Amino acid sequence: MFPSSIPNSKKIKNQEELHRRAYNASFDFYGLKIAGTPLVWSVEYYDILANTVGGGKPKMKFHFGENRWPVGADFFDGAIPNGEDEQNQLVDALQDKKTEFYKEIVASTATARPGVLRLMDEAINDPQIAVGICSAATKAGFEKVVNSVVGPERLSKMDVVMAGGDGVCKKT
Repeated sequence: MFPSSIPNSKKIKNQEELHRRAYNASFDFYGLKIAGTPLVWSVEYYDILANTVGGGKPKMKFHFGENRWPVGADFFDGAIPNGEDEQNQLVDALQDKKTEFYKEIVASTATARPGVLRLMDEAINDPQIAVGICSAATKAGFEKVVNSVVGPERLSKMDVVMAGGDGVCKKT
């Protein structure tokens, strides 16, 4: 339910493009293809996917379920994953690599949008406003973003800080 359940809440930073780039870097790293075509998520497609399916592993499972499972030389002798166990192995490996790429991208490019940190500081200083940051990203990726962009001092003043796995559902 968060953030809509909190009055006057605002989504102040959207990292979706950084996630998309990290997924594509992961797919490219492993040379994944679907029907002979390199696996790449476009900006337009990822916008729909990110607003439909919460969490990285569910996104990939949804995409592959709708579009065929990819093949890559590093997995299952270049064959399509056979069964749920192999599908989970592939998705786990991709998510781990995606998180590595995401942390690298964040460290080199992530910044707050103009005015966001000022807005956060104003809200933090108003005792009538609850301030929080929530993300469906993995905890490791999320922590890299918030520490790089928001900073530990500001984070220590937040009412709520949640990452993927901290809640019951990722998106509603």
